Order: sequence, then C-alpha cells, then structure tokens
Amino acid sequence: MDVEQPTEPKKTPTEDQLEPETNTSEETPTEDKTDNEVEIKEQEDIPSEESQEIKTPPEETTETTKDDKDGETIEQDGDKEEQTSEEPKEYTPEEIEELKRKKDEYQEKANEYKKKRDELHSQSKKMAAERDGLNAKIRTLRNQINDFKTKRDEFNERVQHAKQQRNQLIESHIDTKKQIRNLQKNRSTDAGINLGKLKQTLRKLENEQMTQAMNPRKEKKIIENMRELAQQIKAEEDRLNKDPKLKQAIEEERELKDKAERQHENVEKIAKKAQTEHQNMIELLKQLDVLVKKTTEIQEKIVETKIKADTVHRDFINYVNTIHDLEKKISSSERKADEQGRKADASAIQQEAQEIYDKFIRGEKLSTEDLLILQKAGLL
Repeated sequence: MDVEQPTEPKKTPTEDQLEPETNTSEETPTEDKTDNEVEIKEQEDIPSEESQEIKTPPEETTETTKDDKDGETIEQDGDKEEQTSEEPKEYTPEEIEELKRKKDEYQEKANEYKKKRDELHSQSKKMAAERDGLNAKIRTLRNQINDFKTKRDEFNERVQHAKQQRNQLIESHIDTKKQIRNLQKNRSTDAGINLGKLKQTLRKLENEQMTQAMNPRKEKKIIENMRELAQQIKAEEDRLNKDPKLKQAIEEERELKDKAERQHENVEKIAKKAQTEHQNMIELLKQLDVLVKKTTEIQEKIVETKIKADTVHRDFINYVNTIHDLEKKISSSERKADEQGRKADASAIQQEAQEIYDKFIRGEKLSTEDLLILQKAGLL
C-alpha cells in the first residue's frame, strides 16, 4: 500500500540582521593652563536618531487559510503540480483504514507544529514590543543629549566672551604698570636717585644673606646695608606717591588689577557650568550606548526567532498537504466503493425484475410487490 510521507522542508537563507551603529565619541574638556580654567571642546558627532534607533523590518507573517480540516488546513503558496492522466489507485478497505490512521497521525504532528509556530510568533511579538520600548527611550535620551550640548555650547561662547574682556583688562593693567615704572624712573632721575637700582641692590643683598655662609661681622654689615637701602627706597616711594599724576596711575593700576581678577573668577564660574553640562551629556551618551547594544541584541533574536518560525511553518504546511492528499485518496476510494455497491444493487434488482418478467410472460400471477419491482426496473 502506498502512503505518502511529508517532504523535507527546504532551507531558506537567513534574513539580513539590522545592526545599528552607535558613535558615542566622548568629548574631553581641555585645560587652559595659562588661564587656570576649563574650556569645553566642541562635540564633533552626536549619534543621530537614525544611527541609534533600531529600524523595524517589514513584519513577516505566515497566513493560515479559512478552510480548516479540524481547524488546521493551510493553503500552500506556489504552483500546483500538474495533473496526471493516470487513473487513481484503488485501495482495499484495509488499506483505506491504514490511510485514515496515517491521516490522524499526521494531523497530530501538524497540530504540534502549528502550536510551536504560534509560540515562536508570540515570542517575536513580545521581543518586538521590548525593542520598541527601548527605541522610545533612545529617542528621549537623544533629545536630552542635544539639550545638554546646546547649553554647553552656549556656556562656551560666554566663556570666550568673558576671556576677551579679562584679557583686555590684563593688557590695560600691564600698560598702566609700565606707565608707573616710567613715571617713577623719570621722577627718580630728576631727583638723582635710581629707585630701580636701589631695589635691585636690596634683592641681591637679601639673596646673599640667605644663601651664603658668612661670619657674624660680615652678616651684621650686610643687614645694616639692607636696612639703609630699605629706608632709602621707602623714602623715595613716599616722595613719589605724593606726585598727583603718579598717584592717579597707581590707583588706576590697582583698580584694573581688581577688575581683571574678578573677570577671571567669572570666566572660571561660567567654564564650570559648561563642564557640568558636558559631564551630563557624556553620562547620557554612555546610557545611550548601553541601550543601543541591548536593542541590537533583541533585534538579532527577533530575526532568529522569525527564521525558526518560518521553518516550523513550512514543516506544518508539508504535513497539511500530505493530509490533503490522503483525504483525496480516502474520499476517492470510498466514492468508488459506493458506486460499485450501487451498481451491484442495481444489477441484482435488474436480475430479479427479469425473473419476474419471465414469470409474467409465462402467464403466472404477479404480486403487487412484483409489479413495483418491474416498474422500478423499467420493464412496465
């Protein structure tokens, strides 16, 4: 007896997996050594929404047909096999029973594959929901990163502007100090005193007294010289400070120095705010990188699960097609058996009618039942 077995499912190539790339280059604040402050470098690249978010591929679905044999029949895609002109094989009652047993066995297998396929589809949907949730978080993080970057860049612009103002104050302060030294030099020269030379001599004696070993007598003499020089310098400075023009220049120099120091503090304050925004952005970039990697892993699992579901579905289809073939054979055999039975019954009736008709020809008496048989056989 011929019983068809389910065909082996063909392997299909795997789907392209989506692997989003995340470029989260961290920006490193640089230190301005001359100004003792932190200035934030520009962030060259912030990952775009396209590069950070896992794109969802078109949903692959496996549709089931409306007509269901025990709720399990599926239409198979593809070209139908060409019909052959050969007569279908006739099966004995025992062979028909064997076909029915095989059909029930394949039906159980088909149900198992359908259940497994649906479970895989359910897993895929759950993972897709988790992936979409992570993508929503990725979009939120990206917006927050852009906000921090915007604030940081604004603070950096303010730092640059504040530094320009501070540097202008420093230049003015240096120019004023030069002006003061020139005034002091001119006034001292007019009085026959070189104040700069007196200060230079005093520094030299102080260095000699601190670094060289000497006897008490020599050290005492040096100390006396230092005292005299200090008195001369103080007397000259007091005299110079009474000069109105020089006094005004000194006051201006002190005022410029205070302003430059306050402006420097302002630069450091703004730079600190920029640093805070930068650190917040870096922290979110790290979180973003973790989410993107996790989303990529989930997407890969989704693709693998769909491939498994497609393989199981093809196995299911193979069993369903085999069941259909068995049903056709069973139906055809039972129909032929019914036709043969009806033909046998008709032949028996025809033979009985012929015998009754022969009795009628011989002039024998017929019953009402005999007449009905003749009528049914078309002999009346």
